[in-house]
Amino acid sequence: MHTPANLRMPRIPWRTWNSTVALACLALLVGCVTNPVPTPLQSNGQALQDGTISNDSAGSQTSMSDVNQCGDVVLPVGCLPACATVTDDASCVASTCCTGWGRCAAQGGVCVAVKDADCAATNLCAYWGQCHVVQGVCAVASDADCADSKLCANSGQCHAEGGKCVSTSASCATWSGCKATGNCAKAGDFCGANSAADCAACQACADKGFCTLKNGGCYPDKDADCADKPVCLVHGLCHTTGSTECFAKSDADCKASTGCKTNGDCSLDGVSPSGTDGKCAALHDSECQAATVCAQNGACFASLKYHECSTSTDGGVDGGSSTDASIAADGTQTNCLNCDGNP
Repeated sequence: MHTPANLRMPRIPWRTWNSTVALACLALLVGCVTNPVPTPLQSNGQALQDGTISNDSAGSQTSMSDVNQCGDVVLPVGCLPACATVTDDASCVASTCCTGWGRCAAQGGVCVAVKDADCAATNLCAYWGQCHVVQGVCAVASDADCADSKLCANSGQCHAEGGKCVSTSASCATWSGCKATGNCAKAGDFCGANSAADCAACQACADKGFCTLKNGGCYPDKDADCADKPVCLVHGLCHTTGSTECFAKSDADCKASTGCKTNGDCSLDGVSPSGTDGKCAALHDSECQAATVCAQNGACFASLKYHECSTSTDGGVDGGSSTDASIAADGTQTNCLNCDGNP
């Protein structure tokens, strides 16, 4: 059993992934028009699936609707088959067309939006401000739609423009992400960083070393950005090479951290060939047994699965012997008995 999350010191994520989802293409469906489909809800060039949220490079959130055009009507992917024949409102009401997209009425053989109330009841409205009927679909109609949306609260996109919610200089200066991440200036539809002072003053600098203005955002650019911050003092992530985060270079970084003393995170772990993704982890029983987490919570064994201190071994060793995780010079992990370092 690994240590419960509420008994461990919080870790700062050591890798951030920005992901995009490919746009589904339905142009081959029989009877559908194959001319380019307008995507008025797309706001950062990324193709996203229905109802998904993605972070752009500045940390702002956005969304769009995957759509397919059949005749003059735009349908959401996954709602109803393109060019489907719908003869009554009940078919629409019973489908995700209505519950997910506010398109609850049958017109011309497809489901369309006819009531603002249907739009207002969807996540399209709550998250992205698409609260009013515009030409048969739920869309952004006013600043008020954006002001009440999650996009405004979470990303500073509080102004209606071109059928979507976008940022303004004023909204970027006042949204919570300004103080949190330094993204205090309008950058296209989003909020981004354009001031070294904003980066230096943001919480991400104080906590994680994201202190240097770079490529429209705040990032750690030199070791001094990481040093004397919790990311280094607590987690041992004290170095950077201009990458997007701070990382550990050696066991010495980890052993000097308070995370070693409290959680047993005393060994360098997860180093790629580039050497810029090192983190600190508990890889040896002896590290756990010397840590506070052992005395207080009984987590005295290094878990091979979780790379943290656990209340029991997970190596299946008989006779009560502990299992120790050893990292070879080539980066591979082996098991050894009684922490003698020999497989």
